[in-house]
Amino acid sequence: MVSSKYTLTYELSKILKSYNIYSMNTQKSIVCEPFTDIIRIENFRGFSNGKGFDKYLRFKNCSNWNKSEKVTGLLPFKNIFYGDRKDVKGNKSLIVFSFIDSGNTLNIDYYPFYYPNIIELQNVLETYVKQ
Repeated sequence: MVSSKYTLTYELSKILKSYNIYSMNTQKSIVCEPFTDIIRIENFRGFSNGKGFDKYLRFKNCSNWNKSEKVTGLLPFKNIFYGDRKDVKGNKSLIVFSFIDSGNTLNIDYYPFYYPNIIELQNVLETYVKQ
């Protein structure tokens, strides 16, 4: 059962060859931990054991992007993407990504401490596809 959901909206602020930088739209978002004001969607370059995705999310929580937290791969599901975030205790949280306006806007729904089983996940993701 979903206990809470936070919706964050980011605007594309910089496009580079291997990543895009997004800045939080504070008029449309309530800042919530662990999300940062600036995030990066990077091309997956195979430096981890991740599979099934081409891009991943990185928080800007250090002055150096290379030391900032790599959060999750963006797993495709029809016209959206999803992933998870594990906290230090190993609790997983669901993250759903929706790119709109040709990728100029990124909406992120964050479900803290909620990660459904595969059947529930499919149902949650199908509600996004129907929107």
